[in-house]
Amino acid sequence: MIYLDVNTFYWYYGRDKLPLPYSVPNLDVAKLQNFLESRTDKSLPASAFMEMIVHFRDDPTTIKKIISFREEKKMQIYNNIHSYCFTPDELTFLHFTSSDEILKKYAYKLLTKKIEIEVQHAYLFLQEVSLLYVNHYLKSLSELDTKTKENILLYLGKELSLDMKDDYMSELTDSLKNGYTDNNKSQQYLKNKYMELLVQSCIVYRMIIDTIVKFLDNEQDLYTAMCNSASNARANGFTDSEIMKIIVSSLAEDSVFLEEAKTEIPAIFVRKGYSKHQAEYMKVLLEAWLERGQKLRKNDIFDMLYVGSVDKGVTKPGISVLIDQSSYLLSFDKVLLSFICKDEWNRILLNKFLLPENQF
Repeated sequence: MIYLDVNTFYWYYGRDKLPLPYSVPNLDVAKLQNFLESRTDKSLPASAFMEMIVHFRDDPTTIKKIISFREEKKMQIYNNIHSYCFTPDELTFLHFTSSDEILKKYAYKLLTKKIEIEVQHAYLFLQEVSLLYVNHYLKSLSELDTKTKENILLYLGKELSLDMKDDYMSELTDSLKNGYTDNNKSQQYLKNKYMELLVQSCIVYRMIIDTIVKFLDNEQDLYTAMCNSASNARANGFTDSEIMKIIVSSLAEDSVFLEEAKTEIPAIFVRKGYSKHQAEYMKVLLEAWLERGQKLRKNDIFDMLYVGSVDKGVTKPGISVLIDQSSYLLSFDKVLLSFICKDEWNRILLNKFLLPENQF
């Protein structure tokens, strides 16, 4: 099965036929189009279909073009989102809907769902990164014994996180809604809010830990201890622009801990129901965040959902063993390419279309 991402679909359709900004191709578009025309095993992941409908939510004419092209080219929808499924009835509804107003309402309904998905994952990533930092901070404190550190981490990671979750998710939701309303600046709005909440989380966690240390040391004025902790954190660079540098610098002091984290967190994602390749992509994101200080990109979320498509093995019985029935990801996004091309056979396929200077 060949799984197309959003931009590959656009190249296949013809970007110049859609209301999209000009983009210099890093591939031979005609060769890609000819290849896809020859294949009957094309699939469009639900995440990509949702992205396109949401992007053109105010342009029902373009949405109709996308729907018709998918049907004409017999691209199956593969439901790769845990919390949303395009049902046969829904796809039939899209096929027959001619009303622009109804189509716009449907697209805005999908936008609401897309925001829910983005907020869910942004919050999850926020918690993982902040708790990684606080875990390392606890390990650095000689004043606390191992059992106390474990109890504090358990409280912060479960009880306190649960108390803070609704407020954080509400703030992330509002930021995304505002971003989509403000000329599709959702990427910028989410990143800014994410960094703000990451700073807030790290300061709150440190403040609680520092206050516990003072309490165990028989300090009476705990309010002042809390205020001093927060002030010291701000004075030492806990700001939206510097927080990732601090986290990267802190974790770099313990390479063993960092490597364990990069292994354990993807394993947690697998236990939560994510696919093998989604978990592997999570490791790539962790390396970008924790080693290079990269900030969250909204696209990271739907990119992670997309790569999981390849874990869906689709084979047709009775087909000759000489026919390749493997699954491939067809994306020419620079970030995704470096991940996808780790697979030898996927790299060979993509290099057939990539221009010589862009090949892997």
